[in-house]
Amino acid sequence: MIVNEMLKTALSTLLVAGISGVTFMAYKHPRGYAKMHPFLIWGAVLVNLVGNLWNLDLVLSLHRMYPFIPLDKFPAARAFVEEQTIPFFWLLVGCLGVICYAAFLRYFLPDMLKEENAPRFRSRKKPNPPAAN
Repeated sequence: MIVNEMLKTALSTLLVAGISGVTFMAYKHPRGYAKMHPFLIWGAVLVNLVGNLWNLDLVLSLHRMYPFIPLDKFPAARAFVEEQTIPFFWLLVGCLGVICYAAFLRYFLPDMLKEENAPRFRSRKKPNPPAAN
């Protein structure tokens, strides 16, 4: 169980680092992010599709194995399949969340930064000191 918790911690850390990196790129390099944007969208759709195919395969496998599973072992087999499936709700929410956030970074963030009164976070170079005579 401790390995499972460590894996969750590592994956959540990588997720936060990835989100931070994408956000930084969209903020500092909007043209570069515009090129990367379609790959993020298609990546989210692909992960959603693979997760749903995984779930479908588990259910179909149980259905095909049903004649070969003894009746007293069937509840354990069903519990195993339910344990291994990825909840559809979280797949859908994750995919839509990535698409909405990527769209925000692509289409709304540049417009927000163009406002005249928007705070600027870019570092300014220090002026050169006057030349000595």
